[in-house]
Amino acid sequence: LYIPANETGKNTHTYLDTEKQANVTDYMGNTRHVISKSAVHLSKTDFTLSISRGFLDFLYNLLNGYVFIGATTWG
Repeated sequence: LYIPANETGKNTHTYLDTEKQANVTDYMGNTRHVISKSAVHLSKTDFTLSISRGFLDFLYNLLNGYVFIGATTWG
């Protein structure tokens, strides 16, 4: 299953630990010079749901009776 970045609503984050300076304009049009010592950047990211070959083999074996669930003896 694959969902592209613009459809997931999912964000990935990046930590910025170096000082950054920028002019920032708010929603009312006010601009200020901002100095940030650190920050977190969010960006859209895609989503992929997959199944590993090992898990697929486990499900196959479970379905075909090769794997039994029950009490385990340790020791």
